[in-house]
Amino acid sequence: MRRRAAQSSAEYMLILGAIFVIALIVIALLNFYNPAIADPRLSSSQSYWSSNAHPLQVRDFSLDSYRSPVQADANLTLVIKNPSTQEITLRNITLSPGSFRNVYYTNGSSAGLVDSLSIPFSPGEELTLIAQHHEAGSGAYLPPNVAEFSLGFKYNTALGPGYQNGSVPVVVVNRMH
Repeated sequence: MRRRAAQSSAEYMLILGAIFVIALIVIALLNFYNPAIADPRLSSSQSYWSSNAHPLQVRDFSLDSYRSPVQADANLTLVIKNPSTQEITLRNITLSPGSFRNVYYTNGSSAGLVDSLSIPFSPGEELTLIAQHHEAGSGAYLPPNVAEFSLGFKYNTALGPGYQNGSVPVVVVNRMH
């Protein structure tokens, strides 16, 4: 009877050990194939743009890309906030690399071209904007799995025009469709 109980305990421990090893392998594979976990640039970019950038902050960003044989499209979503105590009118969004030309609100209506905007931000206001990249041709640029963009804003305030160029690029995981 004791021998059977000892054998059952040993079998139970062996099964638990096998499950643990399989779980470790699955976790390692998920970390290996997930670029967001492996790239430290993501957290430093998010930290800079959500708290240190001034006068406009980018609280969140995401990138969705679409490729066909004849074109490449990407939508860079930017959640922009005016943390200051004065109104700011966004006049221009500079993004590179890529051919970002149009800016849209989340409801699909056009905000204008990236180089000719007039988007007012009241103090404390947060808006979600989508910058659209479109490039035709078989060799069209499509952002990589972890994309890095230089981002800048031209704006107007009561004190006059200004330009904000981020000292840290926007780094984002590209959700390719």
